[in-house]
Amino acid sequence: MKLSSITEKDIIDAGSIIDFIGIPLNFLYNNYWVELANGKEYPFKYLIREAYKIANKTEENLDFTPTDTYRDYIMGLGFGINNYYPRSLNFFKREEIALFQKLAGTKYRKANLENVRESKLLLPSIKKLNYWASNSLIEDFTVKEDNHWHWSGTIKEYLWLRIYRKSDSKNVYFVLGINKKGELYLELNCQRSNHTGGKVKGLPPQIVKQLDSYLYEADYDEKKIDLNRLDHHNWNSLIEFTQDYLYKYAALYDELELIATNKNVEQIPNEYALIEVDIPDKTKSYLNKERNFKGRKTDWGKKQAVSSKLGLLGEELVLHIEKKKLEELGLIDKVEKVHKKLDGEGYDILSFDEMGNEIFIEVKTTKGNWDEPFYLSVNEKVFCELNIDKYKIYRLYNYDHISKSAQYYKILGPQLLDFDLNPINYEVSKSLTYELKNGEK
Repeated sequence: MKLSSITEKDIIDAGSIIDFIGIPLNFLYNNYWVELANGKEYPFKYLIREAYKIANKTEENLDFTPTDTYRDYIMGLGFGINNYYPRSLNFFKREEIALFQKLAGTKYRKANLENVRESKLLLPSIKKLNYWASNSLIEDFTVKEDNHWHWSGTIKEYLWLRIYRKSDSKNVYFVLGINKKGELYLELNCQRSNHTGGKVKGLPPQIVKQLDSYLYEADYDEKKIDLNRLDHHNWNSLIEFTQDYLYKYAALYDELELIATNKNVEQIPNEYALIEVDIPDKTKSYLNKERNFKGRKTDWGKKQAVSSKLGLLGEELVLHIEKKKLEELGLIDKVEKVHKKLDGEGYDILSFDEMGNEIFIEVKTTKGNWDEPFYLSVNEKVFCELNIDKYKIYRLYNYDHISKSAQYYKILGPQLLDFDLNPINYEVSKSLTYELKNGEK
């Protein structure tokens, strides 16, 4: 038997050598891991190869295929092989993350052999980080994998990867990583500075300020798993935990992406202002004639909450502008009558025109561009038809969260006839049927 020369001491000594030199990347993927008395795990095949070299005083690698017979022999020496990992990669270990804590932010020099040795011991954490991210993706998202652990001669203080929608700007992203406190963490963030020699440009400071402000006011939390809770997780639970986080905040991610891609930020003035433009000749439509019927898990409650908040912000802006307009016209008695309407009344704001006549304003707000479509309820449509000469839609776009400003165009009631109103939902109901005496219906 090829392993008959290996003793208990050889296995222990092999473990000590691996602790010092690290596990090569090509041996990280192993279904079976051997646990030694120190509580650490070692990939079965690599540990046995190192033990064989010690036992036979050779540098030749043992050529063997792990079998139950070989595993039984090692267990017969008193070692446990009770750790089987279907994903072939063992889970994050305390000692690996503790090592990163120790090295985070320290200098790295290729000429320093100790630096080189320690860097090899970081490889399992980096490989596992990439594995965690690539296996936690939800629909339409991808990960930018990264095996770099140092930057400009210094070991990074954070090991982290970006997750974003494939078609997006990549300036807004989910972050998945290990911080210098030794915590696994998840958060939403953005491109704050230049990277890779200036090839990746940071967002303008005013956009970063908007994103931070929006996140601060949103129903949002970053998540952390510290070393004390690490033992309560495995790959399956961590991946499920991560996917739930991505689903929960996907709608908020979309809102941040719209802020980051607002190309007209320089055109927006400061503090409560609306810039009026002409009605666009054409807008987008997301009603596809062909459906792919691919499943997609969406947190509709979260998405609705984000949309509702944006809607309220737009209404607040219009309310402010309408009162200011009436003050400038000298219609002071009308100012106090401008107010927000309750849901279900068919419009959002009661105001007055230049002649002091009532107008009914419906506000539709987006952080997107001028050509984004908007949605009108049946109740709003019917109210418009009944009050067509007094009804106006204020379509706000490029909404700026910081300055509470936007660009907009007005649609008068009669002008709504120039737009396509397409149904996107259906009420499903059933009418009563009556059986006649002769059996007919």
